[in-house]
Amino acid sequence: MSREEGFLIADIDVGILSDLKLRRLRGGGLSDAEVNASTILYLATVLSSWAEGSRLSVHEADSPVRVNAKRIAALTSAELIDADGRVPTHVWESWFRPAWERRERKRAGGRATNERRWPSESQSDSVSDSHSDSVSDFPSVPSDPSVPSDPSPGDPSKKMNGHDVTNWALEWSAFLDAWLERFKLPPSGGEDERGTQRAMLWPAVRNFPERSAGWCRAAPKGANPFDVAGFVRGCYQREIGANGAGQR
Repeated sequence: MSREEGFLIADIDVGILSDLKLRRLRGGGLSDAEVNASTILYLATVLSSWAEGSRLSVHEADSPVRVNAKRIAALTSAELIDADGRVPTHVWESWFRPAWERRERKRAGGRATNERRWPSESQSDSVSDSHSDSVSDFPSVPSDPSVPSDPSPGDPSKKMNGHDVTNWALEWSAFLDAWLERFKLPPSGGEDERGTQRAMLWPAVRNFPERSAGWCRAAPKGANPFDVAGFVRGCYQREIGANGAGQR
């Protein structure tokens, strides 16, 4: 796995601090300060691994507390990390793999929807000979939703309601249909530009391509773009709060 396979939001059980291994850590004879620091170090390792999409070591994690031999020994003794300072493989797979597979199924569904909405070049080849010259000028469009397509600016398969969506990931397909029913322009900003409409919407669209379109349509009538983005984000947060799989 790599950072491209990571998640913006981890599946964390709300009862994680009551986990047997963490209770074992608290009963290991450390001072309260060391227990707290070791717990933070462990959680930082878990969260950093979710963000990266692979098991990171305590040394690689983005942690607010210092890594030292005493804390590593405490976490190892409690079986929270292995000899390499990472979440044990079998534990990590039981957490990460189900979430990754759920997301891949959603992406596959998004691809299928997208292929119906944006015909591929091979489908375009079936048009009559009178149109073949104009169609053959356009390159095919990659269908992997995790990699933004990069066709030529004139590619009609990347136009929606007259808007150029060349640099939009395929997960946006259904959502953009719903959004452009309400507004003349697509969501503003970029997926990595904090505070923009597109950044607010991206976690919901990436994880729930079809449902996010329904949330967009369900937003109050007359709401402005930022209010609709906030409504969709709220629906997404409630969804993951209600159905997030715990780490056990």
